[in-house]
Amino acid sequence: MIINPLHREHGPAPGATGCFRHGKGRLVVSVGGGDQASAMERIARAGALADLVELRLDLMADPRPEKLVPASPVPVIATVRTRTEGGAWEHGVSGCSDLLLRSLGAGARYVDVEYGFPERLRREIMKEAGAGRVILSHHTPTGTPSRKFLIPLLEAMAQEHPAVIKIVCHARTASDTLRVLSLVPRARAEGLGVSAFCMGRAGRTSRLCSLLLGASLGYSALEEGEATAEGQIPILEMRRMLQMSLAAGHGGTRIDLEETGKTMNLLPLARTPGRRENP
Repeated sequence: MIINPLHREHGPAPGATGCFRHGKGRLVVSVGGGDQASAMERIARAGALADLVELRLDLMADPRPEKLVPASPVPVIATVRTRTEGGAWEHGVSGCSDLLLRSLGAGARYVDVEYGFPERLRREIMKEAGAGRVILSHHTPTGTPSRKFLIPLLEAMAQEHPAVIKIVCHARTASDTLRVLSLVPRARAEGLGVSAFCMGRAGRTSRLCSLLLGASLGYSALEEGEATAEGQIPILEMRRMLQMSLAAGHGGTRIDLEETGKTMNLLPLARTPGRRENP
């Protein structure tokens, strides 16, 4: 499979939400945990390294988006992940809605809205935000469903017309990882913004593969030991891995994802002779 080179930009993500539909992957650093002061310090550090900062408000002791969002030097994704989808929020979906709307009011560029929210509430948030500011997400923290579940899920989420569809599952095997990664080219073929990868040790490399396949967003940790989800790679390591993959392809990357027993091979190969890659 020949994939266009990953278009990286130095500095903040551009203002237009439409960038997600043109294959320009953005690196996101997720920040969560601790008190207000430590959160603001991590936001500042993350903003110097990432294209966007995700505020995991569900992991913060006293989430105050009015203070936290303006502290970021790059655009913010506000997230309140429920326990059902692997987060820490246990104060009801109305509390999620309140924090997300407050984040929008404070200047967050995007809000992460769980597809599993009650339909009325989900659509109220999306109407208030505008679909171009919504990352519509689904997380399966206990495993990876079959393609018969994942493909209709992707199609149903696309009907909501968000800026990005985010589907994340917990991988135990290479087959799990490949099943989720296959959603990326499927969505890209339809012109959709997408982020699909796996949590867990077995899914760690899927965070890199997803971007190389054309995903809109790649989620990283600020540093080792500061991950907000299992399998997150520190941002500097993620950047190095991306650069090495692209350098191996001399400006274009050919990726063979093949299942061999219980392993997954990521093979960045030289540019095909005579083929002109996109700039």
